[in-house]
Amino acid sequence: MLMPVLNSCLHPEAGAGRKLQLHTRLLDRGLQSDRFDHTPAATWISDMDYLKRIYERLKKSTLADARAEIPTLDFCHEGALLVEMGQKPTGGYQLEMNKELFFISNGTAEVNLSWIEPPQGAILPQVITSPWILIALPRGGYSLITIRDQDGQIKVQVIVK
Repeated sequence: MLMPVLNSCLHPEAGAGRKLQLHTRLLDRGLQSDRFDHTPAATWISDMDYLKRIYERLKKSTLADARAEIPTLDFCHEGALLVEMGQKPTGGYQLEMNKELFFISNGTAEVNLSWIEPPQGAILPQVITSPWILIALPRGGYSLITIRDQDGQIKVQVIVK
């Protein structure tokens, strides 16, 4: 079921502790970025020039063509959120979208992602990975994005400008 994409900056129905679930879409994801930091990171992307720079950076870190087609967004009504898991010592790590991904409540957007880790004792490729996911989110009604894992733990936050 598609939820309405917001066209205005204020969402009175999301105030006073109520949660408003909104439509999102996966733009891309991968297992390698060029970040060497082990901590999670999030980046809000609000225009096409910045998206091009970020996307080219992500694609240069993979075997994929660095000139891959850049996702299409309507930056008047949406922005992109890049979430990077941080550098990991083996394969088996990834980020996935949850069914109940995106809510707005009291001026804060909550993005819920599954932070997949390999099971203990699994035989894994010994390769350094840095999983990432790029998601389109509707604009408006929030100035902070909180990214939580499947257990509700806050992984990272990003200010929306």
